[in-house]
Amino acid sequence: SQQKRETLMPLPSLIYVADPMCSWCWGFSCSIDALRKHLVDEVSIQMVMGGLRAGNTQIMDEKLRDYVLSHWVNVHKASGQPFNFVFNMPQGFIYDTEPACRAIKTADNMAPSLSSDMAFCLMEHIQREFYEFNKDVTNTDVLQKAAQDCGLDGATFLNLFLSNSIKQTCKADFLRARELTVTGFPTLIGEYSGQFTTLAPGYMSAKQLIEVVDNWLNKIKQKPA
Repeated sequence: SQQKRETLMPLPSLIYVADPMCSWCWGFSCSIDALRKHLVDEVSIQMVMGGLRAGNTQIMDEKLRDYVLSHWVNVHKASGQPFNFVFNMPQGFIYDTEPACRAIKTADNMAPSLSSDMAFCLMEHIQREFYEFNKDVTNTDVLQKAAQDCGLDGATFLNLFLSNSIKQTCKADFLRARELTVTGFPTLIGEYSGQFTTLAPGYMSAKQLIEVVDNWLNKIKQKPA
């Protein structure tokens, strides 16, 4: 009966609220990667798209460009992640994070059994293209190429990416992020037995993050069944 009770215990899970075009999430990507390797299959990590500037229609001007670059400098100093500080976007570039978020949800949908791995693979590819290679990741062709680099079929990806169902799935993520009262990205939340605990309310080094998550998991294990 003890064994049976243990099998009925709810499993802890992690919710990672992020946005591919949020530079602090690029800084955090090494930390979350280290955490995933550390935990292996111990805990599921689900990625929820935050929608940092989803649906933004403002053409990027010098003021916004300087604001974005100041963040990039800070993230680079804190995390050591590579950035191309030229940040040479095409004329009329609109910093809309919805397409990149939708691309992640498309990858998730195409490979549900590998959804976490596929979503993280595409997240990393999109981030690298944007921050390191100054590619316009609001562009569908750029996102399709990133998906193909992760091993997804390009035509299937494109059809799903342009579908209304994926647009709605993406909107549902933005709503969920708000329901979780997330105000900044990255945010890592632990969920256990209906209880939500904010573990990382922003950037943390890999060492800090692993320590915080391990402490949370150890507390859960000590709780009486």
